[in-house]
Amino acid sequence: MKRFLTILVFGFALTACTKDDPGKPTASVDQEGLTVEIRQLFPDNILSQFKSIGIAINGGNNPPDIEGHYTAITIFARSNFADSMPVGFESWMAFSFKKPDYSTLKVDCNSGERVINAYITGNGSRFSVFMECTVPSSTFKTLEIVSGEYTAVGIQNFQWAVMATVDAPGSYSTGLKKGQMYLYETTEGLVIRR
Repeated sequence: MKRFLTILVFGFALTACTKDDPGKPTASVDQEGLTVEIRQLFPDNILSQFKSIGIAINGGNNPPDIEGHYTAITIFARSNFADSMPVGFESWMAFSFKKPDYSTLKVDCNSGERVINAYITGNGSRFSVFMECTVPSSTFKTLEIVSGEYTAVGIQNFQWAVMATVDAPGSYSTGLKKGQMYLYETTEGLVIRR
């Protein structure tokens, strides 16, 4: 399968609810700290597949305010199928977070993906972003989770997992088939805030 450098730019929007600001609304979450909207996109059978590939799920209704611009070199860590992409395959990523709402996000990508829905959960400095994506003029769709821990300089323990929910067209770089997944992590363990 043909592989090439992936350049991905996200624009996320969120507002974190903190204990210091009791006037801000918080999202209603279940016992695992996930909203109804996330459960509709990521039912138990799908969420268990994400967990099995190794992504951290940081639930809760008090995510950190991660507004800002970030860049990272990520490495392909693993997949849930036999794949020709070698572990350690590098991708460069840049993304930004902005504030629209306390639990929903607006995400823009320049990688050809369009984010249909995105939601954030978390507590303290740890967070997870749950996304449903598509590629315009294609039937290819994915579910994606970005997780990490916000610090003053960036996002520590950054992870990005992708699952195809509809087969990728032959011309799309990943070639993922329905149910196949990739997990990416950072080479340095930190995504730098710019």
